Amino acid sequence: MLIFFSWNVMGFVYCEPGCDNSVGMPEPSTQPSELHTRGALFSLHLPEDFYVHLRRKGLFPDAPDGTPAPTFAARFMALWGLLLAAIGTVTFSICEIINYRFQPSAHTFKRWAARWARFIMRPLGIRPALLMQTPLDPDTPYVFISNHQCALDILALADALPFPFGFVAKAELAEVPFLGHAIRYSASLFIDQRHPRRAVESLKLAGQRIREGNSVLIFPEGHRTYLPCMQPFKRGAFMLALEAGVPLVPIVLIDSYRYVDERKKAVRPGTVHMVVGNPISMEGRTRKDIPRLMEWVRTEMQQVLDEAHRHFEICSRVDELVDPRYRNPAGRIL
Repeated sequence: MLIFFSWNVMGFVYCEPGCDNSVGMPEPSTQPSELHTRGALFSLHLPEDFYVHLRRKGLFPDAPDGTPAPTFAARFMALWGLLLAAIGTVTFSICEIINYRFQPSAHTFKRWAARWARFIMRPLGIRPALLMQTPLDPDTPYVFISNHQCALDILALADALPFPFGFVAKAELAEVPFLGHAIRYSASLFIDQRHPRRAVESLKLAGQRIREGNSVLIFPEGHRTYLPCMQPFKRGAFMLALEAGVPLVPIVLIDSYRYVDERKKAVRPGTVHMVVGNPISMEGRTRKDIPRLMEWVRTEMQQVLDEAHRHFEICSRVDELVDPRYRNPAGRIL
């Protein structure tokens, strides 16, 4: 039961103590000097061959909300994934801890985290597809932020993101056997939200570690959505980037919710698509700029989700209209 427990506590968020972390709907800035021009984060004309519509019939049908339906096959896959996760978490955590003692770097954690993720995802038939909007400097530290649809996000990012990074994790995760120790022996950071003073101290420590060259990844929504939509951001990730003085890089997970739903204990094979946007410089920004910046970045990320799912809907309609004579025995279009 190790991985399901970790799924429930693995929020990977930070909330600035003593403030309202949710944001309303401020008007977007009309001053190019305050923010980048709209559309600078992501190209809204992504390659057509980037998205792959997978026919979901038979053993792995869609539920009405697009998540995997809890069929016998999907639940069997979830049980198989649970077994892989338990074995992989124990094995790769021990290997990472030992390796980190001799090579204490973010590269060590990234290497073993990627192996851990692939060990779990590959036998389930799940693979990530990542699109970079612009090349990033591998020697520059970043604060990566990503939307959070389901527990699969952690595995997909650990496998696909081609940069060494650590997670910003809730302090409760330190109590999880093996996994908590592996995260402690890495470039990852724990934030104790239960004690505001400790949270502020952790923020300063996190900023110092990032300035030393360690990138981190945070899910700023604070909760999983299980849908192709985004909740309001919390300001912790943006404050962290401001404190460290490093660029902020948004990542959009397009469709992980279609393949894993831990609430229903349903898993099915497929390709998880994600898009890495352009970095946002924090130079010259102050705390007053954070609420408007948060809403702008969230809006840009949601536009990418909307465009991707319009593409999925078009592919689905075309797929349904194809004559059965032009399909192979598996039901796919010839």
